[in-house]
Amino acid sequence: MPAKPVVVIGAGPYGLATAAWLSVAGVPRRVFGDPMESWCTHMPQGMYLKSVPTASSISAPESGYRFEDFRVSRGLAPVGDRYPIPVEEFIAYGRWFQERRVPEVERRKVRTVQAVDGLFGVTLDSGEQFLAQQVV
Repeated sequence: MPAKPVVVIGAGPYGLATAAWLSVAGVPRRVFGDPMESWCTHMPQGMYLKSVPTASSISAPESGYRFEDFRVSRGLAPVGDRYPIPVEEFIAYGRWFQERRVPEVERRKVRTVQAVDGLFGVTLDSGEQFLAQQVV
């Protein structure tokens, strides 16, 4: 019987970081959500992040995925910690991270999670049902 996956609900910065770390640990996982959806729909246009650039990177188990790396990949100049990060740039960074580090994101919604015999029964909006070892 194949190992039950760990399910990560949400593809924002925390969900993407969790999925990246699970992958390097060799943990079977499924990641659900639209990348950076909450940031796109719930943050005001024109907003700036409160955190400084050096504190605004999504955690990854290897180098090459920091906010600074994203800017370099776009041909943008390095910035110091006085640079106010526009929310639109942070959303673009999150999507860049997802495409390169967590490409397996499934753009479907989790409808329900229920305890089932020491596991988690997960139902998707498509009607698919499966068991998960853990849910994050």
